[in-house]
Amino acid sequence: MTGETGYNIVFYETQRGSRPALEFIEALLSPAQAKIARWLGQLAVHGPDLHRPMSDVLSGSIRELRIGYGGNNYRLLYFFFERTVVITNGFVKKTHSVAHGEIARSERRRADWLSRRPL
Repeated sequence: MTGETGYNIVFYETQRGSRPALEFIEALLSPAQAKIARWLGQLAVHGPDLHRPMSDVLSGSIRELRIGYGGNNYRLLYFFFERTVVITNGFVKKTHSVAHGEIARSERRRADWLSRRPL
């Protein structure tokens, strides 16, 4: 997925070929998937200029896409690499703040993604 300004959206892929954030999205009901797709489209268009309430910086280079639908608060964590947005993980947020474990998972996946990209 690429927005008008050219930000490419990709999903982090493990060495075994799974894409956890995409699998999270695909497990949701179609209306929630559609809203997430619209928000991802906005992220592709606006990149780092997408701000609250749709997006926010969590820690260092890790950001969150904030999607509310049907009483649920969905979150997709991501980072930027040049003009690419790498979606690392997705979850339903149930507490006031994003769990440190989710941020740490995103940071590990970022480090793994960066270590495996071709030079």
